[in-house]
Amino acid sequence: TPAVLAPGSAVRVHFWRLTDSRRVWYEWACDVSPPPSPLAAPATAAAASLPQTAVVSPLHNPAGRSSFIGL
Repeated sequence: TPAVLAPGSAVRVHFWRLTDSRRVWYEWACDVSPPPSPLAAPATAAAASLPQTAVVSPLHNPAGRSSFIGL
């Protein structure tokens, strides 16, 4: 899934290896946090520690529907 990113954005990719009795497959998703804005100060210190995620991709290859390896 394409996403437009601002310069300085942080991208995280998450991978999971899953199995059942017959197959093994990987699922993955991405999230993007925008760069910090010098003009927008959080209301509290607790809010400053929370990630400000702007974009989360859908889960790719759920249940191995597109790609898997037989055991």
